[in-house]
Amino acid sequence: MIMELETILALIKVFISLLFLAILGFEDLKTRELDSKIVYLYLSLSSILYALTLITIVNIVEYLVYTALTLLVTPGVFYILYKYGIIGDGDVYVSLALGLSLHHPTVYGATLVRYGIIPPALVAVLYASLIALLWSVLQGLFNTLHYRSLLKQLPFKYRAIILFLARPVKAGEFYEDPKYRHYYPLQIFKYTEQGIREEYNLLRLDDNTRQHVVELIEKGVIPRNYILWITPGLPYVFYMLIGLLILLVIGDKPLYYLLIKLLTYK
Repeated sequence: MIMELETILALIKVFISLLFLAILGFEDLKTRELDSKIVYLYLSLSSILYALTLITIVNIVEYLVYTALTLLVTPGVFYILYKYGIIGDGDVYVSLALGLSLHHPTVYGATLVRYGIIPPALVAVLYASLIALLWSVLQGLFNTLHYRSLLKQLPFKYRAIILFLARPVKAGEFYEDPKYRHYYPLQIFKYTEQGIREEYNLLRLDDNTRQHVVELIEKGVIPRNYILWITPGLPYVFYMLIGLLILLVIGDKPLYYLLIKLLTYK
């Protein structure tokens, strides 16, 4: 009876996570914003499922260890990224909900592989990180092939980072084209006694910075043919959806075998 309930809960957890990550992920991909009501609903359901799972757990110590490990690494790392302004608070809550839902290996019973050892939420986030890294590399290759001359005009200390994070666009296009509504300039412009000074902001992407640049374009302070380097930020919740789908197909096997190789390497 306990095993049946355990399997049912695992299936419910996976279904709930897939559903909410799909809704929030595509919203994140399209607008770079998350509906707070949906985020809190996902977090609430995950908390309830976490509590219900206690009924099926034989080894409570193991259960709590998996919980601590998952929450320390997953929402813990997301919180640090949030404090540096790289992601929004919604991403932190979504990662917390994912961690509460998929922290224990019993969840692998609802996957194609049926068995695993590493906390499933942690594996899904690692897969998501690899997807994000791959996308950044592709962005860098595209910029290198198409915008090499513009890259050479950037300060050397920022060049390697901007190469993988952003794309160039004329200020006029950025101001007029609706498709750039959710993009953020990496340049910031400050008034000094010598005039406008350009600096680079590679961490905190916020609407205030974007609005300030828009106002400077409206006033003609920034010429419309001036090149801005803009980024949409990372749609990390969408990447988490992809990471979860990969987890459901291959489980933790690649990461597990890699970990064993590293631990037994002489």
